[in-house]
Amino acid sequence: MFADTVLIPDPILPYLERERNEERFQYIPILKAIFFILQLRTLNSFQFDILPFIIFPSWGKSLESNDKYTQLQTKQLITDIFSHYVDDGIQVLEDIYKFSQSHQDVFFRKVEENKLFIAPGRKSGDKLQTSIKYYKKEMQEMRSKEWCSEYLNIPEAGLVINAICERVVPQYHLLENSVELNSNPLLCIDSQAHYYQLVSSMKNSFITEMNKEDRKTNAIVKALVSPRMSFLANIPYNQMITIRQSNENVLFRKELRGLVNSLPSTNVEDLSAVAGEVCAYIEALVSQHRKEIEGIRSKYKNKHIYTAGIGYASLAVTMSPILAPLAGLGLIPTGGKYVMDKLQERNELKKTSNSLMGVISLAKN
Repeated sequence: MFADTVLIPDPILPYLERERNEERFQYIPILKAIFFILQLRTLNSFQFDILPFIIFPSWGKSLESNDKYTQLQTKQLITDIFSHYVDDGIQVLEDIYKFSQSHQDVFFRKVEENKLFIAPGRKSGDKLQTSIKYYKKEMQEMRSKEWCSEYLNIPEAGLVINAICERVVPQYHLLENSVELNSNPLLCIDSQAHYYQLVSSMKNSFITEMNKEDRKTNAIVKALVSPRMSFLANIPYNQMITIRQSNENVLFRKELRGLVNSLPSTNVEDLSAVAGEVCAYIEALVSQHRKEIEGIRSKYKNKHIYTAGIGYASLAVTMSPILAPLAGLGLIPTGGKYVMDKLQERNELKKTSNSLMGVISLAKN
């Protein structure tokens, strides 16, 4: 509804770039990735002016293993995260482990307060010990015995650091790809979006310069995925295809950008405030659309009443023996006019209902 083309990093390539001995089931993630990608395959077979999505190779795992620049940058990003959210005395990677040992209580408290540790399948907000429990459970199910033997038996502080690193490193690739492809990060999984927010909110990192995010776009996307707009998920797949083929999403995006541009610059910095304005605007458009529907029905209702009145008058005249032969001729045109009006009404309602606002309105109902 908003983006022209969604750029998707190849979800299969990471499992082919290097040995994944840490995985207990090495082929299941590949099969799952293939399954979901194939669901999208038919979408690109439709006739679109602009392809809805493109899958590209990001080579993240290869860069992590072989590219020194990537290794240095990811280490620095991890350091910056802990420096910003735990203790500003942390300057290098080794300082993280030293601080976690010498100030363990403070370390755990800061990690929990800033929601740095989210276990797989969970959302932010869990207590630290709850996150550790779910993390261990998930790793025991999905990682190899050798990996579990090595990493799950280390002190809890080390386990937490390792788990956070697993979450932070992909954020570097996300931002790097967004810069190289001149695109805006789009995340639909809560935990990934949470870590992106943590990273993009830092002011003490090189990532600040890399993160050339469009806050206006982010605010619009935040509005579209907010619980207030959850009804958008009710839009049928086929109708989404029709909307994309007609390029109505382009006009819709321009309207939303125009709304955001009209807001005071101070408000644009507040993503929640902008998202609220966008939600209110969309709801107003839906309300306006419903009034248009009622207007069409009211217009044709009056026409039907007028046509019915003529018909009744013609029928009344037939009661007179002298005028009946002439009046009977008016019944057929009257009936034909009603049918034509009814067809026109149906066409107008159908056209309006199949518009972008019509589809959104039906989804909200």
